Amino acid sequence: MNEEIDEEYYWEYARQIEEMEIPEPGPTALYGEAAQKAARKTLAKALGIGQPGLDPDTPGDSPRRQVRLPRDISDKVDRLAEETGRKPSEVMREAITLYVNLLP
Repeated sequence: MNEEIDEEYYWEYARQIEEMEIPEPGPTALYGEAAQKAARKTLAKALGIGQPGLDPDTPGDSPRRQVRLPRDISDKVDRLAEETGRKPSEVMREAITLYVNLLP
């Protein structure tokens, strides 16, 4: 199926559901643990629960960033996290905070 809405596909899907037929799963169907994780995430968002924001003065979700690291730095972050009983994200967050607070 292409990115445009395929109305025929959805009408057929609706017909199958109304007639209690088991429709074929779509190309993005999730199963097992992946489906459970996605469902929990969707419900938590809908109910307004889940991880609290990192900034108590700013309501809502905290912004998310992604960064690629050289393997040796990534390994050092993992080792430091394990040695200090923290998550790698906490180690990276602290390192970035220290760095940006040193800047003028």
